[in-house]
Amino acid sequence: MRYSIRDEYAPKFGRQHLTLWSGPFCEQFEGCATELPRHDGFMVTLYNGDRIRVACESPRDDDNFHRVDAAIRAAIG
Repeated sequence: MRYSIRDEYAPKFGRQHLTLWSGPFCEQFEGCATELPRHDGFMVTLYNGDRIRVACESPRDDDNFHRVDAAIRAAIG
């Protein structure tokens, strides 16, 4: 399945917050990801309540977004 990841504007508790979407037009909400306190990855919470810890670069920025997105997609896919 193809997933799209969007960076939300307002950080939660000073950490980056991402939302995960799927579907042909990325219209189906799949969950969210919050940057871990030590900046060593993201905690992904899926819409059904499952939580997955993803170890990767963080925060997600213009230089590393391909690697971060790939790590999150691999963890939830």
